[in-house]
Amino acid sequence: MRSLREIRVAAAPDWDAPEVTLTLYFIRDSGVLAFDGKPWHEWLHGWLGCLASGSRFVFDGLVVTLDDLTGRDYVESDALDLDHLSTRAP
Repeated sequence: MRSLREIRVAAAPDWDAPEVTLTLYFIRDSGVLAFDGKPWHEWLHGWLGCLASGSRFVFDGLVVTLDDLTGRDYVESDALDLDHLSTRAP
């Protein structure tokens, strides 16, 4: 995760819909084609495998650079604030 600039999430059709497809944008630096000897699509497969699709949410994802995203993709998605994640108390 250290090699990612940012993770953003977009909800379609919207967050309040009965069924929502969440697209996670894993934004990497432009010149980094692989990390730790593993191509990005393998990392993506592993990350998405950690998420459980349920009756309401379905997960999809892309590893992209900022140049790959349109301005609309960027502003219509939400940043995941990874600096302030917390865990459940034991």
